[in-house]
Amino acid sequence: MDAALAALKDKPYTAIPSWKNDGTWELWTVEGDGETEPCIISGPSTTYASEADALAAGAAWIANLNSIPR
Repeated sequence: MDAALAALKDKPYTAIPSWKNDGTWELWTVEGDGETEPCIISGPSTTYASEADALAAGAAWIANLNSIPR
């Protein structure tokens, strides 16, 4: 989790090797800045076969998030 939190300081999503050490990757996301709105960090509910797959899922998540009117 420390690696995910460190990576999420600079971007809204990241891929981290699974804690299971089985070759899969986890997608971690963050919403909110923690100052003007709550900071919500979401961890690995799904694992991916590769880092590229996890990052592609993150890109799709952020695109969907950005398409929602606020």
